[in-house]
Amino acid sequence: MNRQYTEEELQQFIEAENILRAKGLVVDDTDGKALVDHNAERIAAYFDLNLQTPINVATVLKACEDMRQQMHWKSALQMEYETLYNALPKTDQQKFGAWWFQQKNVLVLDGDEGYSNASKVIEWMRGRSFDSRTLDLAVSNLAGTRGLHMVHQSTFRPSRHSGGDNSFMKKSDTNLSARDHAARRAADAAAAAGNKPAATTDYRKLAELITTGRTHSDSLRLQRLFVMKPGTTDIDWEQTAYQRQRIADGKGR
Repeated sequence: MNRQYTEEELQQFIEAENILRAKGLVVDDTDGKALVDHNAERIAAYFDLNLQTPINVATVLKACEDMRQQMHWKSALQMEYETLYNALPKTDQQKFGAWWFQQKNVLVLDGDEGYSNASKVIEWMRGRSFDSRTLDLAVSNLAGTRGLHMVHQSTFRPSRHSGGDNSFMKKSDTNLSARDHAARRAADAAAAAGNKPAATTDYRKLAELITTGRTHSDSLRLQRLFVMKPGTTDIDWEQTAYQRQRIADGKGR
């Protein structure tokens, strides 16, 4: 038997819904109509089975808590992202959305990892212009500092295990630090050009040489990675070379 609701009871459902939305319950079709319908059916079934239970805000909230494991809720990461995104001006939301869906080969866009990525980018962009160049710069900086969930594509090839004769990294290289590798690359580059290494390292040239990582996604990260000098818009080429080398060595995860 389906319970019939009075106008007053329907108003109580609406007030409870506003509270539940803030708590993360999926109540809007934009979050998935099937999920919303499921939650609505569970609440209706609860009160159909408990005809003596009055319908008010408190009892609706209690019903949802009692059935928490049966209901669809947003994760904390999704709620954090929605709070940050909804606080943006409409124009910035549109610019972010247009840029975001072009990152499918670079960043994880879905699930909690996607929400985490989006939140970090939006936070980094605070006070900055939402143009593609600055958004790309956000990815470069965050990848080397706070970390982002990147799209990984396997580049494994038979007979190229680390340390072997045909390995992409010889055993003699495995104990070198990122800075050691950077210095070696600078020396190799100078030797290839027929010049002796300069007394001081040209970190810009070195950074620009480090463009190939162990995976396709790492290579994309390297090409976009620039570390800025604190409080300025100037590139710190030494730190950029260092962070790029870490990613190239598989340590910048």
